[in-house]
Amino acid sequence: MTAAMKQSIKMPSSPEAEGALLGALLLDGQAAKTRLRELNPSLFFNDNHKAILKALKHISNKGDEISEHTLLLHHNRSEIAMAEAGGISIVADLVNQCPSAISYPYWLAELKEYSSRREIIRLAEKTMVLAMETAQDPSTLSGQFADSCKSLMRQAGPQKERFRFYSPSECRSYEPPEGHVLVGDCHIVRGNITVLSGAPGTGKSRAATYLAIAGAIKVDWFGLPVHSRFKTAILQAENGRYRLKTELNHITDSSLDDFIRISEPPPCGMAFGDMAFRDDLRDWMAGFEPDLVVLDPWNAITGDDSQRDYREALNNVREAMPKGDIEPAILIVAHNRKPKNDERKTGRALLNEVAGSHVIGSAARCVFIMQAASDDEEDNRVVLNCAKNNDGALPAQSAWHRKNGIFLRCEDFDWEEFNKPSNSNSSPISIEALRTLFDSGKRQLEKNRTVDELMVVTGKGKSSCYNALNVEFGKFSEYLEEKGGLIEWRGK
Repeated sequence: MTAAMKQSIKMPSSPEAEGALLGALLLDGQAAKTRLRELNPSLFFNDNHKAILKALKHISNKGDEISEHTLLLHHNRSEIAMAEAGGISIVADLVNQCPSAISYPYWLAELKEYSSRREIIRLAEKTMVLAMETAQDPSTLSGQFADSCKSLMRQAGPQKERFRFYSPSECRSYEPPEGHVLVGDCHIVRGNITVLSGAPGTGKSRAATYLAIAGAIKVDWFGLPVHSRFKTAILQAENGRYRLKTELNHITDSSLDDFIRISEPPPCGMAFGDMAFRDDLRDWMAGFEPDLVVLDPWNAITGDDSQRDYREALNNVREAMPKGDIEPAILIVAHNRKPKNDERKTGRALLNEVAGSHVIGSAARCVFIMQAASDDEEDNRVVLNCAKNNDGALPAQSAWHRKNGIFLRCEDFDWEEFNKPSNSNSSPISIEALRTLFDSGKRQLEKNRTVDELMVVTGKGKSSCYNALNVEFGKFSEYLEEKGGLIEWRGK
């Protein structure tokens, strides 16, 4: 924009309205303490009035009374402050410009209107400069203009307090709203981020769906109590409609329809870096009002493993969520790093296994790690650890069977075997080993004896052998049957 064009534009403002609003503050010092929190210097165009607003906030922060007397005392102590305010005559005349403190909302609305007009003019100036810059790609201008307009609309809303401090007694007396803690001992809480991480194929997405089901019907999730029924929205980028159908084929309770929504992969990807994507998601959530939002997988949102990219992605996710009492809990489904050795880690040590743990591990209040129980691809058991819980207790690690979209506790799990270093060269228990053990159906064996013999034949631990011989959930359950305390082979 040329200098001549700038000179021809007169920024809209009203010195009278600015002075009247400041006068309203002086007329009602008690209300001014609260009203000053919502007043941003950008509402004022006159530099003298900006200086007076700054002085009033300083007086309020000191805990002094807001009045014409305290304002004059403040400026009389400093020649510089008095000069910035425009002199004693301007300060002393403020009360005369406002007939009553009751008119404060009227003057505030007028200042907001003038401020918005000035912002639009600045936006137009910025757009003209961009348009005249020949090095700028013209195809990007519309997007930049749209982003600036949306930013302007957000600024036009009510100003928020940047800081809010509480006394110890106020902290003790706080009562969280009903439904604030969704699961466990603050393991999943509204407004907080929880991470569920693990190696590919361990069942993390299924565990997230299991959480949605547990919230809908109010049953425990991996042994953690669900405190009230809650609604879940799963935004995922991996499973199409057919895969979702197969995953949910065994979940036939129609009452879940009121509590669960699962997306198909967004056509544009998990584009949280796009303001329009965040706005559209927020608009959709305003209709469904989920208590929990699941984001699956995290690497579809970040696109890169750099700490800067992770921080930007977390900020974008936060910005996309509804605010206030309806702000949902967030569950991020993440991946573990590639293991560097065969050592089994447990507890807090697992936190370092999360990809991007320095950023995402710090942002999350709670982190769960899911591990395969063995290297056998047909083993349906998983181990769940809670590596971090800032606001509550860390539950003990537990073992579970994946079964028809839910998880069932695995009894008699051999933790000693699980904690041994893994051996990628060892082969899993085969169907041939079981056929030999039962002599193709000619032998019937008591369970404990069968486990002992299978351990000798295969060299596997007790937990793996118990799982192989589990007639309900084991990978060979279709070939086994238990009658009168004896296990027999019914395979071909």
